[in-house]
Amino acid sequence: MKNRKFPKWIIFIIIIIVAIIAALFLVKNQKSNKQSASSTEDVIVKDNVYVIDENNAPDQITDNSLVYDEKPEYEEGDVLVAGIIDGAEDGFIRRVTNVEKKDGDYIVETEPALLTDVFEKASIIKRFVLTDDGMEEVGFQSETTADGGIINNAMIQTSGSYSAIQLSNTKKEKSADTTNNSEESESEDEDDDDDEKDYWLGKSEEIEDDPLTISYDAGLDAWLELDIEIKDDDIKCGLSIETKAEADVTADFGKSLEKEFETAILSKRLPNYQIMAGIVPIVVTNKVEITVGAEANLEGNVEISYNPSIESSLGVLYDSKKGKIEPIKKCEKNIDALQWDTQAGISGDGEAKIDVHYITKLYGKAGIDISAGVYGSVEGEAKLAANGNKEMELSGNLDLEIGPELEGNLVIDIPVFTKDNIEKKIFDSSLPKFWSRHWEVGGTIESESDKNTGDTSQETSTSQSDTGNLGTTYKTRFADVNQIEQASVFQFDIPSGWKVESEEVGALTDYIQEKIVISNNRGVTVTYWDIPQEEIGGHSGVSMVQANVTKAADSDFVTTVRDPESAADFADVDKFMVARVHIIGELYMPTDSEFTPIDGATFFALVPTSYLGDREFVGQAGNVDEFSFYHYGWYAFIAEAPDGQFTAKEEQEVIQILQSFKEVYD
Repeated sequence: MKNRKFPKWIIFIIIIIVAIIAALFLVKNQKSNKQSASSTEDVIVKDNVYVIDENNAPDQITDNSLVYDEKPEYEEGDVLVAGIIDGAEDGFIRRVTNVEKKDGDYIVETEPALLTDVFEKASIIKRFVLTDDGMEEVGFQSETTADGGIINNAMIQTSGSYSAIQLSNTKKEKSADTTNNSEESESEDEDDDDDEKDYWLGKSEEIEDDPLTISYDAGLDAWLELDIEIKDDDIKCGLSIETKAEADVTADFGKSLEKEFETAILSKRLPNYQIMAGIVPIVVTNKVEITVGAEANLEGNVEISYNPSIESSLGVLYDSKKGKIEPIKKCEKNIDALQWDTQAGISGDGEAKIDVHYITKLYGKAGIDISAGVYGSVEGEAKLAANGNKEMELSGNLDLEIGPELEGNLVIDIPVFTKDNIEKKIFDSSLPKFWSRHWEVGGTIESESDKNTGDTSQETSTSQSDTGNLGTTYKTRFADVNQIEQASVFQFDIPSGWKVESEEVGALTDYIQEKIVISNNRGVTVTYWDIPQEEIGGHSGVSMVQANVTKAADSDFVTTVRDPESAADFADVDKFMVARVHIIGELYMPTDSEFTPIDGATFFALVPTSYLGDREFVGQAGNVDEFSFYHYGWYAFIAEAPDGQFTAKEEQEVIQILQSFKEVYD
């Protein structure tokens, strides 16, 4: 029997099928870096996204193009993401605008693209400890581990180790010389131990720049928190640096001088770090710098020293849907009193400071630039003179301070999570002092933070009222200016150190009939409003806030009756209080259904006790609309701080000013 030949047409079809399968496999292999819809449960990458790594890196990279010797698979509109590769160590996100062949090479022209062009959906919440090798991811645990230990309130190192420096926990001993006028620390225990603390970065050194000498012993640990939420082409991107730092700083201004001095004692550009979101690389760049400095304009000599210990979280949260840029600013401090010493007297001022500067960016192009430091200063005059026993004694008047220096900017060199190149300040430079004291004629006038600390130094004799040094009393003027006998007249105290910043007295038909603003030298204000209607701002706003109202102090002011001492019916009299109002939530009405918890500003207001509890409101006139009260017309009496925070002394002063409010009868 003859063998039957296999038909040639069948062989031809088989060859074609094999070729098609091979071609499909080749295309799939070439596009192995192009992502499909889903990478992980929390990350979905868009279909037109390609990832560039060392295996498919271009031959040349410029700011707006990639050059290949073979034709790539990219088309106009595709989005390219590079991690850490040769020629682009910071990585990049770019959109293809054109592909053309030129002189034998393929030129892929590009423009900047955003994270929202890469991800359909993403939820990336990461925390890292900064190390000499860049960063290492950390997580939250409640117990210590053998290799990591508790880091920054239960933040545990999960892998590896990093170098550390040791910072002594003991205070420097001061001379017992009679000219030493060190202000002893309120919190210092007599039995301070000699334990040492380990820090990642730090340095101890003495710098001489005659006649100035600065010595320091400083250390810090730092963590980065990254929070990216992407959905429906909107993004929330949060970047913050968490720091635990401690320092001993001493500045010796050896003789009369007028000088400014600053030097970097440590500067470190950390290796770039690549975070994988699914299989998309996000590159983080970090730079840390520590500087010390001093400035003085004084006659004589003085030495100052202080020992701050700070834990802080500083950064920014960008929300594209709301179009808002919000600061992240939290700080816990342990500040001992500033110590000072002079051998020849002092006249003028001197300041020493230490500062940590962080620059953290995504792809080296968009992120935060934050500088946080602490200064110690002395200003005034102290003279040495012999007493009747020929012993040297000091007399004079000095202001001593320890306070924060904070600058923070959102920097977008090339768009990554916003559409625009921007540089926006995210922190208010006006911050309350950490500690202050006024020294006078060998004694002290204590600040609020110094009271009840066992200090037995003698206070100078000054005339004081309930609101501090005796000032004056202010009477409202609307009734007098407009010659309306039946109009209410109120008065309140203005303590020493406060001033009348502005006075506006209108007519009966005016939108605001009277507005009086008093302020202190830091810009804390107490404002009196006389308004003809309850709302002066309308309801055109789109943001609603939630506030918690608690009682800070009682008030003797009452309403509903014309004369509190008359025999009128008191049944409807609404008792008043000085309220502490803390903003605890916000809601963007076009899109949000629930309040987002925040730790917002605090202010004080004179209001009825019925205002106690949580209140939700919309107002276009600051806090006036919601915290006004009715007394034969609408009034408001509100205290506000420029940064939403009051020092202990300021809080006591504004409470007592608000308490002093009363109606007067001629």
